[in-house]
Amino acid sequence: MKLKIKQVIFDYNGTITNDAEIGFRATNILLKHYKAPEIDMQRFKDTFRLPWQEFFIENGVKEEQINIITHQDIYRESHKMLSKEFLKLQQHTKETLEFLRNKGIKIGLLTVRNKKDLTEELNSLGITELFHSISCGNSLYQDGTKCEKNTEKIVKELNITNPEEVLMAGDMLIDIKTARENNFISVAIPNGWQSAERLANASPDYLLDDIQQIQELVKCNSNTQT
Repeated sequence: MKLKIKQVIFDYNGTITNDAEIGFRATNILLKHYKAPEIDMQRFKDTFRLPWQEFFIENGVKEEQINIITHQDIYRESHKMLSKEFLKLQQHTKETLEFLRNKGIKIGLLTVRNKKDLTEELNSLGITELFHSISCGNSLYQDGTKCEKNTEKIVKELNITNPEEVLMAGDMLIDIKTARENNFISVAIPNGWQSAERLANASPDYLLDDIQQIQELVKCNSNTQT
């Protein structure tokens, strides 16, 4: 099947970065704070979801225990500490982004991460300039009760007119959902924050083993530059 791909939109955590270990360890720091039992990595990948509040309640935290400001402060402090040791790109990420740019494909980054932290991480990883458009989260997501990925900025800045020519790649169910809501081609890569079984059960258009396989999906695109 020949795909006419003109734009590719990536999720950030777990897709661009190999940071599930950071999320897992930060989660257990928070569970300890709440005096709830720690979980193992398999439980983390089998239950993690957004909004994050639901995830913590499922793993033994009472809703009335959660103070949003305290929770976010502990998570951000833990995340920054753990990032020094564990934050890195997924294998083949940079070469895949460079491949897409060389093919004339516009690249977007769509995430619920806040702009300040995201900017710092992208700069430290040396990939900021590889994206044509970056759309971050905002205060809407901070209370843990709602999570949506706003594609309006991405659609405008990538000049998307035909959604069927857009790949959207992510490691979570919310990425598949967002792709479907916008009529994008959904690509799931299960090496991040949710298990392969959960992603496969959601029936994305493509279930890949590695971000590098996106190159194969677009190599036959006759509408890209060479």
